Amino acid sequence: MLNRSNQRINYYRYLLRKKFQTSESPYFFGYGRTALKVGLSSYNIPKGKMVFAPEYICGAALEPFTELGLGIKYYSVNTDLSPDWDSVKNKLSTDMFGILMVHYFGIPQNIEQFTLFAKENNLLLIEDNSHGHGGLYLKKLLGTFGDIGISSPRKSFPVLNGGVLFLNRKNKILGDDLPYEPANVPKLIARDITGRMLDYYPSAKNLFLKKIDAEREWDTKVEDWCIDAASYNILMKYNFKRVREIRSRIYQAWEMWCKSHNLTSLFSIKNGSLAPLSLPLIFNNKNERDHWLEIFRRNHIAAYLWPDLPEEIMNTENSGKDLHGRILCLPIHLSMRVKKIENLFIKKRSF
Repeated sequence: MLNRSNQRINYYRYLLRKKFQTSESPYFFGYGRTALKVGLSSYNIPKGKMVFAPEYICGAALEPFTELGLGIKYYSVNTDLSPDWDSVKNKLSTDMFGILMVHYFGIPQNIEQFTLFAKENNLLLIEDNSHGHGGLYLKKLLGTFGDIGISSPRKSFPVLNGGVLFLNRKNKILGDDLPYEPANVPKLIARDITGRMLDYYPSAKNLFLKKIDAEREWDTKVEDWCIDAASYNILMKYNFKRVREIRSRIYQAWEMWCKSHNLTSLFSIKNGSLAPLSLPLIFNNKNERDHWLEIFRRNHIAAYLWPDLPEEIMNTENSGKDLHGRILCLPIHLSMRVKKIENLFIKKRSF
């Protein structure tokens, strides 16, 4: 139950798709990385300019900057994943064009503080909400606060691709003529069959998980595609108020269970306005984290590590590398039955 995907994707229906793209913001692409690259391109930022990015960040998320010839200047993050603002201010220079604000796991950062800093220093605010598509902050959609904002619904919903770009001013969009993803029929069929086998045979899934290098990003490189019509139509059919309620309740159920085991979650959510991708736990050290990772896997719970850090971060001592060795994520899927999860936690207090 705890390993099920959101719901089984209908790969065969996907073969009937047609190219899709809208003409006004939000813009829909195959991946969040493509959305970010198109958003950055719309500002015609000169090559060599620099952007602030947190040390705790997935290397793939930075690919759009490097592909456009833009540099990265990292800032330290605190244990709660908020910026170390002294680190940011000490690295401020005239070649900076923007700052990246990451809503880790779909939990919003201090948006007001980011907005003020960007405004005072004439920087673009780039909002990464890849982990919380559909979440709200002050009744406003996350991803719409920055000059450039993105989300990645393919991470949270049963669609084959999906990245969304929000722009807070009228810019010429350079991605209107992007192609859609070519269909690889044998790959789609194999993926579908494998997914069904892993769903219905937990022991096989457990064996499969042990063979995975947990610190490796699943898709380190993607092509630039538009979203396909089938994925777009699936997204548009969702009741996002209901999605937020389900994801928030699952998060809170996990949180309750973690407290009963003296485990520490990074964030606590009090209402149903967010759409978290997972619940992050923080441990004292890597050994303790790995111990619990193995416990979860033995019990068929698909806990995982995130992110796959950039090489320059992994090769030095910094806040990102430290947190990478201490954080473990517990899954949240729309197909999870909240009541059954809550009952499981009550009946089965320990592993």
